[in-house]
Amino acid sequence: IVLLGGALEYQRVAGPRLSSLDTLLDQEHEHLRTAVARICALAPDVLVVERTVARFAQELLLEKGVSLVLNVKPAVLQRLARCTGAAVAPAADALTEGSVGVCGEFRVDTTVQEHEAPD
Repeated sequence: IVLLGGALEYQRVAGPRLSSLDTLLDQEHEHLRTAVARICALAPDVLVVERTVARFAQELLLEKGVSLVLNVKPAVLQRLARCTGAAVAPAADALTEGSVGVCGEFRVDTTVQEHEAPD
C-alpha cells in the first residue's frame, strides 16, 4: 500500500502566455506517465490519495492493476500509515522504498441503504 498526500495531477503554471493545447496536453500526459511509473516502480497493490487523481493517471493505474482510493482525509491517511507502516509521501516524486506499507487484506464493500417511501 502507498499513501500519497495531496493530489496526483499536473500543475499548470499560470501566466499570460499563449500555448498550444496539444503541447499542454502532451506535457500533462508526460508528467503523469512519469509520476505513475515512479509509483508503479514500488509495486503497490493499493494507492491511497488525499485529494484527486487526474483521469489519465487513473487510466494508467488501472492498466497496471493498482487499486485507487481517492479523497481520503488526512487523519485517515495518518491512521492508515500507523496501521500499515507506510509513510505518507507529500508528492509522487518523494516516494521511496520506505513509503510502502503492508496491508494483510484489502476489499471493497458496497453498502446500499434503502429508503421507504412515505405513505
